[in-house]
Amino acid sequence: MGLINGLVGYWKLNEKSGNAEDSYSDHDGTVSVTTQGATGKLGTCYYFDGTDDYVSIPSHNDFNFSDGFGNDIAFSISLWVNVDATAGLWNGFVCRYDNDDSGAQWAIEYRSDINVIHCHLYENGSTTYCDFYATYTLKGAGWKHLVFTYDGSASETGVKIYIDGSSQTVGYDEIGSYTGMSSSASHNICFGRWGGTDYFTGYLDDVAIYKNKILSQAEILELYNDDDGDAYPFTRYGRIIKMDNGLVKTPHHGVLMDLETGLKYTFKREGTTGVPTEWNVKMHDIVSFTIDGSTATGVTLYKKYIQGIVYSYSS
Repeated sequence: MGLINGLVGYWKLNEKSGNAEDSYSDHDGTVSVTTQGATGKLGTCYYFDGTDDYVSIPSHNDFNFSDGFGNDIAFSISLWVNVDATAGLWNGFVCRYDNDDSGAQWAIEYRSDINVIHCHLYENGSTTYCDFYATYTLKGAGWKHLVFTYDGSASETGVKIYIDGSSQTVGYDEIGSYTGMSSSASHNICFGRWGGTDYFTGYLDDVAIYKNKILSQAEILELYNDDDGDAYPFTRYGRIIKMDNGLVKTPHHGVLMDLETGLKYTFKREGTTGVPTEWNVKMHDIVSFTIDGSTATGVTLYKKYIQGIVYSYSS
């Protein structure tokens, strides 16, 4: 199922007014943000002023990462952030932690003075929780793609943090004796606020939340897309134009999968050498293809196996 599998919410934050619409499901958010329609990473985005701006998404079981019996559920969170150079101490990115009680469950935030990105998992507010963290300067660094994956193990190696597609060294702290996230989670999801008081200063774009899904690094690289980004419904990598003569063209380097056969092919742009970086696009990311008899331009097919036949062409 690729990048669709496990997705429970996707917010493009492209609106210039009104609610933050969930492009994948129906978890629309109430917007308390002054600046919508700012220039984003993918289209437009929201700018959060660090004072009182945030988006609130109603509590729902889709965002509950406890099974109710003391066991954590795997999840992944993807987002693009651009932290303002004037950002304050604590900046909440995407959090299910609106105050310090048992209704809290998880939070993604950034401490700007020491440049540490945090993923907190809460069992009982501030008395029992664990903290996974990575050191990285986000403040004033422009757009960065962040991904957090958790395998549900309640162990100190359970969370991985990726920045611009690269896995980071993750530290671990534990307050109390953490065994699993709160089974009575009730808080709303907030973009741009952590703990009800710590507001984010900067731009936020294209937030995705997955449940029962650990994004692989290959999938994370698909989302990062060589710093260009890719947005739901993730068609950028899946556009295959099938020629009348049986050949295939596409505007990108990498690996794509043939929708009809499920087989992969690898290709490179004209004038490049060596095997290009593979993108491992999944079949269900390809939503459609177009029959097109036009002439392919700018692309050389590097290798393609369909029913045992190797095709190649150049412009």
